[in-house]
Amino acid sequence: MDEMRNVGVTPVETILGYDGLGFLKAIIDGTLPKAPISALLGFDIVDAEPGKAVFEGLPEFRHYNPIGTVHGGLAMTLLDSCMSCAVQTTLAKGELYTTLELKVNLTRAITKDTVLCARPGGSFIAAAPPAPRKATSAMAPATCSRTAPRRA
Repeated sequence: MDEMRNVGVTPVETILGYDGLGFLKAIIDGTLPKAPISALLGFDIVDAEPGKAVFEGLPEFRHYNPIGTVHGGLAMTLLDSCMSCAVQTTLAKGELYTTLELKVNLTRAITKDTVLCARPGGSFIAAAPPAPRKATSAMAPATCSRTAPRRA
C-alpha cells in the first residue's frame, strides 16, 4: 500500500459525475483520493470490475486487541468496504449508496503475520457479482482470506 497516496473525501458533486465503477477506478489509479478509513486502518482497494471490488490489507500490531490478536473490526471494515464497493460498481452516474446491514462470521484469529484480501462472491479465486439490484437495495457476499505469508 502506498502510504504517500492522496487521502481525502471526494466532494459529492464530483462523485455524482462518475458511474460507480469509474469512481472506484479513479481511486485505484490515484486520480481521486483514497478514503481516510483506508489510511487509518492500512488497507487499499486494488481492483474493481463490474460486480467486483478487491481490497488488501496488512494487519499490524496497532490493530491488536488486549488478548493478542487483531481486532475483528478490521476484518469487518475490510469486508464492508469490499461488499459495498462491489455494489457500487453497478451504480449509474448520479447514484449513491450506503451500507444498511452487515453480518460477519469470524472463523479464526488474525495476527500481524496474516495478509488479508477481501474478495466478493465467497471465494478469493473466483468472484461472483452481487445479487440483482432491487429498486433501493442490493446484496453482496464476500470472504476475507489469508492470501500468503506476510511480506518482509
